Amino acid sequence: MKLLQQELSSKILAGSLQLYGDHMAGEYQGFYLMMEPGNGQYIITVAAHLPEAENNDSVKEFLRDLQREKEQITGYQTEKYMVKLSVQIEKKEKDIPAVVNSAVEPLMAYLSVNHYISGCRSCGKPVTLANRHKVSDGYCFLCSECASARVPEADLQGSGQNTFFTEISQEKSSAAPGFVGALFGSLVGGVLWALFFKLGIIAGLAGAVAAICAAWGYKKLGKCMDRKGMVITLLVTAFTIYLANRIAWSWEIYELMQENGFGFMDIFAELDDFLAFSGSWQYYRTLLVGYVLTVLCMFRTKRR
Repeated sequence: MKLLQQELSSKILAGSLQLYGDHMAGEYQGFYLMMEPGNGQYIITVAAHLPEAENNDSVKEFLRDLQREKEQITGYQTEKYMVKLSVQIEKKEKDIPAVVNSAVEPLMAYLSVNHYISGCRSCGKPVTLANRHKVSDGYCFLCSECASARVPEADLQGSGQNTFFTEISQEKSSAAPGFVGALFGSLVGGVLWALFFKLGIIAGLAGAVAAICAAWGYKKLGKCMDRKGMVITLLVTAFTIYLANRIAWSWEIYELMQENGFGFMDIFAELDDFLAFSGSWQYYRTLLVGYVLTVLCMFRTKRR
């Protein structure tokens, strides 16, 4: 793994990065930056700000446009003295340096042309490559004074995984198309729910699938996944699980009662009355298992 990381660092950004344990760092086009691998993506931190500017809003607008152009950029964050973005690496990707370079080099060119400079994340004072520090949200550059004022999370050579970027983007998503994407995505889990129920498999497992597919669908059509998207995805998934469970149980009872003249829609509409005779606790237990597995799945995804 170390040899692989060394080979990657020699090809990323013209070989300007050096490997330091669990991250890479270096100077490129006059800017200090660091790169951390984790969970199928690279987190790139660049010490960059405009002298005497109150914020980094201008580069935020550039990153918003760049993210729309480059699908591999899954999130970004700007602070007054720092820029951060995540680059997704597909499992079958053979040329990782090319993917990273295509996302990062336009940013570096923008910073250089617009006369940004590198500095401490907290105060903007000049830093060097040695001023690398790991804090709660990953690595950053801090001058000696600012570093001594905070408690580092781990040693520079530590091996912890970065959790700053997950699926949550700083960009605002498009709620309406995202909702449609989440709905169609969750239907995959809904179909699996009914199929698993029919086969006697724990149908609740399909709840996790519904959550994953709903999140994928929202992100695909909503352009990104923000906190609003998470809420919409959770609500859509909860409704889909409820509907799929009701359909599955209604069909099960329908197959038993159709000879008595009951139609499927009759049973679906009056399901609670039919369940009163067959044991409603099993119905609600199945639904509860699905919700629990779904929440655990989404919590794990967020933790990652």
